[in-house]
Amino acid sequence: IIVVVLGFLAYRNFLVLPKSEEANNEMFQAQIYFEQGLANDTQRDSLFDLALHGGEGKYGFLDIIDNYSGTGAADLAEYNAGMIYLQLKKFELAIDFLEDFNADDPVLGALALGGIGDAFAELNQLEDAFDYYQKALGFSDNLLTRPRFLRKAGLVALDLGKKKSAAQYFGELKEKFEDSPEAINIDALLGMAQN
Repeated sequence: IIVVVLGFLAYRNFLVLPKSEEANNEMFQAQIYFEQGLANDTQRDSLFDLALHGGEGKYGFLDIIDNYSGTGAADLAEYNAGMIYLQLKKFELAIDFLEDFNADDPVLGALALGGIGDAFAELNQLEDAFDYYQKALGFSDNLLTRPRFLRKAGLVALDLGKKKSAAQYFGELKEKFEDSPEAINIDALLGMAQN
């Protein structure tokens, strides 16, 4: 038993932790490109390309995924790549990467599930979009993502003719998040769902 425990500790301390630290260092520049791309509409596509494929001698998110699998950095790179592909309107790729993301974080996990819902909505696969918005709502109950996905789930439910579900989502949005930007025109949406 002692040999197994010592072997595990050696593996973790001499292989996994240094690999994770190296992956985090490599991902720093890709993260900067990603954030710059979100803030800069005119150079967005080229900045997103650098974030995905690398630049200035540093890896991009796709390189991190390939070279550092099993690390937290590779997992976060899956999320970032998925969100980039969503922004670039490459919805199938967005779904693939976001489905591969393993989230423990209540915000990122909900955003990833909601991102998959957004991709399905853009592909006009509304039942799948509705399912993923429900998963995002069930993943965590945080103030950042819940109002967003209540509104999206309600809108998709309306499109699918699920007025009772839409009324439920819009009702919660009005009751608990009335001051949020997502609650704009909530009375009109509630009226549509209740008619």
